[in-house]
Amino acid sequence: MAVSVVELTSLLARLQQGELGVEQAVEQLSRSGLVTVDDHVTAQLDLDRQRRCGFPEVVYGPGKTPETLVEILRRITQHGQRGLVTRVSPEQAVFVRGVLPATVHNPVARTLRLDPAGGANPVAASPLGKVAVITAGSSDLPVAEEAVETARFMGCEVDLIVDVGVAGP
Repeated sequence: MAVSVVELTSLLARLQQGELGVEQAVEQLSRSGLVTVDDHVTAQLDLDRQRRCGFPEVVYGPGKTPETLVEILRRITQHGQRGLVTRVSPEQAVFVRGVLPATVHNPVARTLRLDPAGGANPVAASPLGKVAVITAGSSDLPVAEEAVETARFMGCEVDLIVDVGVAGP
């Protein structure tokens, strides 16, 4: 549940005591928890993850229409959060970038990124930590790039070290 029992109890008490109107309570609940994208989309956005975990929700792209991804990114950024979609197809990326041109596509990582201001998410001014992503060979590069994009999205400084595998005899 996105809203804790304590928070929900407090909100309902304020509503019952007249300190808060129904519309204000609905507004607070919609800002703090799970939001359905629209009536035809089954995706649930956990817009409270940033507060609970320190980073926004990451969206898994497969199985979603390009239109759904656009709506998800719009919703996320409308709530002042950064958006990251992983495992996007080239078709999804072309469509999303056509509608949201400030979206950054990493075709190797198969990711899309967007920040609330409409541009690419900058690396955190004060990184939360440092991560090394190491690949054995070039065939590992797509998943390594996805790990790099995700770690940066989470606020980490990242070093990518590629092709350190050992060749056979």
